[in-house]
Amino acid sequence: MPLTVLSVDEIVATLRNTALPTILVEGRDDMTAYRWIEDKLGAQTANILSCGSRDNLFAVFARRVEFSHLKCAFLADRDMWLFDSQCSKFGDVVFTSGYSIENDLLTGSHVHDLLSHNERDTFDAIAGCLAEWFAFEVQEYRSGRSYMIDVHPNRVVPLGGSDLDPAFLALRGYRKPTASLVRSIAGHFTVRFRGKCLLDLYVRILSSPNRRSKFSKHNLLEIGAKCDCRVHMDRLIRLIEKRLK
Repeated sequence: MPLTVLSVDEIVATLRNTALPTILVEGRDDMTAYRWIEDKLGAQTANILSCGSRDNLFAVFARRVEFSHLKCAFLADRDMWLFDSQCSKFGDVVFTSGYSIENDLLTGSHVHDLLSHNERDTFDAIAGCLAEWFAFEVQEYRSGRSYMIDVHPNRVVPLGGSDLDPAFLALRGYRKPTASLVRSIAGHFTVRFRGKCLLDLYVRILSSPNRRSKFSKHNLLEIGAKCDCRVHMDRLIRLIEKRLK
C-alpha cells in the first residue's frame, strides 16, 4: 500500500500537538540517510517527519511560529540552489553541503574504492560528459529558462558508450556551456552533480553484467551512511543537534 502523505495543514497540526523533537525532511525517497541521522543522534531522541515534498517542507517552515514550543530542525537538499544564493534566505534550515543528501553520503565515500582501475576510467569518461550536459541545464536554470535534470544518465550517455547522445542533446536544444562552469562541476563532480543521477551512475558501473559482485542503490547508500569517512554527514548531525537544543 502507498504511504500516506500528510498535507501542510495536517503536518502543522501534528507539530502543534507533540513535544517530541522533530526533524522535518522533504520526502520519503532518502530514508536510508535520514534513519542513519536518527541513529547518530543517539541520546538526542528525535522523530523524523517527511513533508512529502520540497514545497511542503518550506510551506511548513513558513508556519513555524504556529509550533514555536517545539524543538525542531528542517533538513533540505540544496538542489539547484547550489548554483545561486537562494539558500541564504532560509538561515534556520539545515541544507546539505552538496546538491543533495545522496551527494553528502557519496562524496569522500569508500563507494568509489569499489571501482576497479578500468571502471574508474569509465566513470571519469562518463562523468566528464555528464558534467557538460549538466552545466547546460544549470545555465538554463540561471537564465530562468526551462531545465530538465530528472534524467537517468543512460539517456544522456547511452549504455556501452562514453559520449553524449546527439538525439538527447537535440531534444534539449543543447548549447555548449561555459568552460568555467563545466570545470566547476567536473572538478567537484560528486558534490555538484545531481545526487540521484550520481547514484545511478555508480549503479550502472557497479552492477554491470560482467561484474561478479553487483551493488544496488540501497547497498551503496548504506555503505556511504555506515562505513565511511562522513565529513558532510557529520556536519549535518552537528547542525541538527544545534537546532534541537
